[in-house]
Amino acid sequence: MKYINLICPGTDRTRANVRGRVWSLICFLLLFLSGCAIIRQQLIDKPRMEYRGMEIRSVSPFQLTPVFLFHLHNSNPKGLDVTSVSYNLKINGRKFVKGVSGQTMRLKAVSSGELELPLPFHYLDLHKNNELQDESIYYELSGAISVGPYTLPYHNTGEFRLPKLPRVSLQEIQIRSLASRQADMSFVLELDNPNVYPLHPDTLAYVFRLENAEMGSGAVRLESGIAPQSRARISVPVLVKFEGKDSPVYQMLQSASVRYEISGVMKFRSTDAAMRKIPYQDRGITELTP
Repeated sequence: MKYINLICPGTDRTRANVRGRVWSLICFLLLFLSGCAIIRQQLIDKPRMEYRGMEIRSVSPFQLTPVFLFHLHNSNPKGLDVTSVSYNLKINGRKFVKGVSGQTMRLKAVSSGELELPLPFHYLDLHKNNELQDESIYYELSGAISVGPYTLPYHNTGEFRLPKLPRVSLQEIQIRSLASRQADMSFVLELDNPNVYPLHPDTLAYVFRLENAEMGSGAVRLESGIAPQSRARISVPVLVKFEGKDSPVYQMLQSASVRYEISGVMKFRSTDAAMRKIPYQDRGITELTP
């Protein structure tokens, strides 16, 4: 029996033709879809966007919420969706926060709408290591708003004021008793809250120095808060020991006035259970009150 090997002489050419047609179809589809997107943009007018500024909506002892406002106008006879807002916020020229907001909204046909972008942050982070020298900070906000088939870029600058930090100052030093080897003293401190919300510090850590000599250090618990735009006083007892009446400390305490320096941190327990710290320092010249 003879076997006949059937070979189609045009098989390779047929395969090449098929591959060519497939690639042609893919290219056609890509061009078609791209053309549809272009036609879609041509049929839909580009929405208009206007930056309306920034408002501070929420202030607490630790958190600040600036809200950035955008005005959007849709001139089309059909509604458009805002699907995302990207943002990059810089504070005093330094990168601060960056991301994409999941905020969405519907722009009705031939109408306008207000888009709000809230960016809450812990403003105490800006005070770390005394990086800020005044209460006004400059911001630079950039990003893009996705509306329908369009992406609307934006770039805006401005400034706003931070909440004021509480202040700690020395009011007087009382010498309740002075013996040949020790002195019983009280450092009277004033805690000032200049803000419109109450403060509830947990602990005040301190270091007291007179004429560059350390008189005492430690921490005191603060049982009551500080009302808005008010002041509170606390008295911190300190027992100072020295080597007799000829010691420099004893001689200093006989003076009418001395140079002082108080420093430390005011500690707050925030809502996330973390302990927030606000540093303080005060120096000057004060009288010694017997």
